[in-house]
Amino acid sequence: MTGKKRINEAGFTLIEIIVTVVIVAILGAMIITFLSDSFIKSSNSVKSMRASSNLDMVMANITQYYNKYPKWRSETVYAAGNFIVPTIRNGHYYGCTVAGTSNLNEPTLWPINPGGIITETTNIRWTESGLLPDLNAVRTSIGAENSNQNNAYGTYHVERNRCVSFPSPSYSEQDDVACGNKILKVTIKSDQGGTLTALFLFS
Repeated sequence: MTGKKRINEAGFTLIEIIVTVVIVAILGAMIITFLSDSFIKSSNSVKSMRASSNLDMVMANITQYYNKYPKWRSETVYAAGNFIVPTIRNGHYYGCTVAGTSNLNEPTLWPINPGGIITETTNIRWTESGLLPDLNAVRTSIGAENSNQNNAYGTYHVERNRCVSFPSPSYSEQDDVACGNKILKVTIKSDQGGTLTALFLFS
C-alpha cells in the first residue's frame, strides 16, 4: 500500500508576512497621529496653566504692594509692631505701639502728621508710621502700556495701565486722565497670550 508523503507547513507565506507588516504599519501610523495630537494638546494645556499661574502671581504681587497692610478691625487683639490702615484709606498706615484690643467702633480722626498718635478707649495706641503707595506709584511701578516687563512683580506684558471712570447714566468705561474717580485698571498678558485684569481703588 502506497501513500503520499504529507508535508506539514507550520510557517507563514511571504505574502502573509507582507500583508501583516502593511497592516501593522497602517495601524501604527494611525495611533502615532492620534497620540501626537493628544500630546500636543496636553502640552498646550500645561503651558496655558503655567501662564495663568504666572499672571496670578504677578497680579498678587502688585496687589500686595498696594495693599501692604490690613484694614483696621473692631474687637481685634493687636500686638505691638502690628500695622494697619484705616477702613477708609487716607494714604497713611499706623503701627501699634501699645498692645491691646481694638474698640467696637473705629477711631474717627486718624492722625496724618508724621508720628501722630491716637489712643483708643481700650488704651491700644496707634502711631502714624508712613505713607502708603498711591495709585500713581502703583501705575508707575507696573510699567508703561504696550511694554514688556521683568521686575519684582514677575515677567509680563502690560496691555492696559490707566485710570478709568464709569460715569452715569451708561456707566460705560472712560479714560480718566486726572484719576478723579481713583480707579486704576490694569491688564497684563503672558507670552502665551492669556490676560488678567484687575481694578485698584483708592478707598
